[in-house]
Amino acid sequence: QVTLKGEPLFPWVHVQFERVGGRIWAGAFVDPAIQKQIQLNQLDSYIQLAFQRMSNPIWLEPKGAEVEKLTGEPGLVVKWNPLGAQGLGKPERIPGENVPASLFTIREQYIQDIEDLLGTHDIMKGAKPPGVEAYSALQLLVERSQSRFTRPFSNRGEGYRRWYSLALEMERAYGPEERLINILGPNDEWTA
Repeated sequence: QVTLKGEPLFPWVHVQFERVGGRIWAGAFVDPAIQKQIQLNQLDSYIQLAFQRMSNPIWLEPKGAEVEKLTGEPGLVVKWNPLGAQGLGKPERIPGENVPASLFTIREQYIQDIEDLLGTHDIMKGAKPPGVEAYSALQLLVERSQSRFTRPFSNRGEGYRRWYSLALEMERAYGPEERLINILGPNDEWTA
């Protein structure tokens, strides 16, 4: 399959978000935030691990207490031998620890950093920024927030233009020979 100019016809179009020199594929909208997202994922994994390991209460059992089994079930009866523990004390429950609040503060900072890197602030999410009431001010904020997408929108338009030219070439090669033409008659009625 070739075009009218004799060039090969590939029925796909690569629409770039942002061209990156030295690469075949373009950069993506999320590229600036990938490293910060990795950090956020690692922190979330660490918080989950800390929660699973530290939040459960545990039993402290002195050596020689001769306790059969501590499960933590409601209504559990624990039998221990105070003489076997050599007076060291009875088994006791140690409460679990909370995940440090500083981790959640760091997490919020990571999320704010991602929003800063991507430019997804209040107005881009459809929320009105605090202190802004006038419609013209809101419109200006929307235009400014979308101005960084000028090149991607232009690239998308160019992609559609190239796709339409491919569609026309495929229509020329494989479309029907006879076509219907609509003609407006003198009595203002259309005829096919």
